[in-house]
Amino acid sequence: MISFRHDNYFFELSTPHYELPVFGYKVGELRVIKNTQDTTDYIPFTEFKGYIKENGIRICTFRGKENIHIIRLLESIGFQFVSTYNVVNCSKEEFAEIKTDGKIKIELANQKDYEKILEIERTVFDASTFSIDPLIEEEIASKRNAIRVKSHFNKPNHRIYISRVDNNIAGFIQFIADIENKKADTLNAGIHPQYQNMKIGKALFSKAFKTLFDEGCEMITSDYSTQNIGSGKLHILCNFRIIHQEIHLRYFSL
Repeated sequence: MISFRHDNYFFELSTPHYELPVFGYKVGELRVIKNTQDTTDYIPFTEFKGYIKENGIRICTFRGKENIHIIRLLESIGFQFVSTYNVVNCSKEEFAEIKTDGKIKIELANQKDYEKILEIERTVFDASTFSIDPLIEEEIASKRNAIRVKSHFNKPNHRIYISRVDNNIAGFIQFIADIENKKADTLNAGIHPQYQNMKIGKALFSKAFKTLFDEGCEMITSDYSTQNIGSGKLHILCNFRIIHQEIHLRYFSL
């Protein structure tokens, strides 16, 4: 982790380990530092481009709340806009269950289901910023998204709900569910192309959310690209509300 400073703005740059086997080179993530009290060593932001080039970082993504000054700063060195994300949440009291065909059941996945879940993620177009970026090859994007799903498997409180059709996994939705602290975060979701347009997404989202609330969760948080129309509609139907928006910018030093 390395830190940069530009006037009153502070950034940290990390290189997630799970990106390297996908791209074959380092991919960076730039974020605004919220708490700067414990950080005293900063590199001037004017040295950012030179630093990532010297350290073999060929792609760098920024994600953060919309701030015109930060956007202009990043655009001035070559970052380009990719997508806007809606960050949403829903309380137990506000949740609206979607009425669906009662024949569509969901269940908690176990480890023997994980490989089939990864196959779905490698198959679907999930509207992550890597998938929608025309500068990223589709095959690389799908591989990256599957590795992102897998990276959560061993985290505490990880769980995945699945729906089956004819004993095949038709779709999944992945969470970090901290029931003890009465909260959950939605991570990823996907419906196999073979089973899309069968209202499985509605049932899967709604029943998974309801299960978490029934187990004691009081707040669920999610996010989705504004280009992911399907996910947006499902969250709206369940009465999720926008907390704020975040933007994704990307820099290529290829």
